[in-house]
This record gives sequence, structure tokens and C-alpha cells, in this order.
Amino acid sequence: MSYSVIYSDKSRAVENGEAYRLSNGTVIGWLLAFVMIGVTPLATTMYRDAYPAELQRREALDRCSLGDPTFVRFLAAQRDACYRRFFAAPSSSAAPPAPVQPGLATANFVDLWQAAGRGHQPANDVRSQAQTAAVAAVLRTTPR
Repeated sequence: MSYSVIYSDKSRAVENGEAYRLSNGTVIGWLLAFVMIGVTPLATTMYRDAYPAELQRREALDRCSLGDPTFVRFLAAQRDACYRRFFAAPSSSAAPPAPVQPGLATANFVDLWQAAGRGHQPANDVRSQAQTAAVAAVLRTTPR
């Protein structure tokens, strides 16, 4: 039993023993795709090094690029020189840090969390006092 198949001029018949040939554009496209897939980790690493997530390193690179118009943040040697300039080890003549006074409490997680929750209003602001009173009144009237 034979099937009659209508092919366009560009297609190849596989039934007659001819193999399907890829065009040069298709081969080049696939090669480019494989190269891009291979280059992607290198590109992301370079970008991550040039624009670090750490705030101190990012600010140091920003200051170096503002101060030196020839600074290229994608070059590792220039990045390292920038980090050495901004993160130089303190000299021995530098004063030691001041000791913590025993009467003063250091900030802990709970204090910082509550301060962040208060927002930008000072504690003695009438608006914050009214909000606190309204929340307290709601909590008192809510059945438990």
C-alpha cells in the first residue's frame, strides 16, 4: 500500500530513502544556541562580580567608578584594587574602638523589630498615641 504525500519544494521525502537535511541557517542557529547556553554561567558570574549584592562592595565600586573615569568594573584586577583601597586594614596607629559602657543596653532583635514597626513617627506624636489607643480599645472589646 502506498501513500501519496504532497511535499513542498523545500521538504525532503523520507519514504524514498532520502535523509532530511538541515539548512545552514538551522545548523548555525543550533550552534549559537549551544554556545549561548555554555556562556550563560560565565556571563552571570561576571555580572555578579561587577555588581555585588553586598552593600559595602557595591558602594566601593560605585565610588571607584565616580572617582576614576577609566575604571572598568568588569576587570577583576581593577575591582581588587578598588576593594584594597576602600577596605584597607586599619593601621596600628588607629585608635581602638571605644569600650561598651556597662550602663547602656545594646540593641537587640526585639527592640529593632518594634522600632521598625513604629515607622517614622516619634513616640510622643499625637497620631501614634491615638493609633495605639484605638488598637488597645479594639483589643479590649474583642471577645477571646
